[in-house]
Amino acid sequence: LEAHEERSTATPPEDARGRRRLAEVRMWQVSLLRQRDPARARALLDRIDATNLEGAPKLQKRLATLRQELSNE
Repeated sequence: LEAHEERSTATPPEDARGRRRLAEVRMWQVSLLRQRDPARARALLDRIDATNLEGAPKLQKRLATLRQELSNE
């Protein structure tokens, strides 16, 4: 119950950090999946919201690169 209360009272910066981390993890998963299952990698990539990467230019560039590479395959 305490963990739930902590999550429900999280401040917006903590929420943004969590969303950014989730986007990072999904990009890592896309990198692993792209050779084995490109369609699944594209579907996962579509779930990444670029707005979650605001303030992280390196991650934004990585997302753009992944999208470009997968669109060419």
